[in-house]
Amino acid sequence: VEGDYYGDKTLTYKENGHQQAGHFGQHEIFTGITNLYEGITICHPVYSTAASRKVFTTIATASDGNSSIAVYDPPSTSTEGRLCLDCGFTKLWYKWDSAGTARYIVNASCWLLGIKTF
Repeated sequence: VEGDYYGDKTLTYKENGHQQAGHFGQHEIFTGITNLYEGITICHPVYSTAASRKVFTTIATASDGNSSIAVYDPPSTSTEGRLCLDCGFTKLWYKWDSAGTARYIVNASCWLLGIKTF
């Protein structure tokens, strides 16, 4: 990851909006969330090859138009685990109590563990 874009905005849910600036789309991680604070300093993923770009799926786009949250969900037959790359991690300590952050952390933790009901 690289960058230090000044965000400090709130992302909003939009059906199929995960690749539109300032929005997130449908994903289990966003269950019950309509707004999500993006954080103060936002970075973005840098992919070394075109193939590596396809490994992660963007589920939220920062207000600057770059991927903000991306996930990797391996096939069920794989021995690899799930990954969630949040490029706006400053949401975890600055304005922690704003716009869906606490629910997002619970949802992401459950998704990473493969817990279906949260």
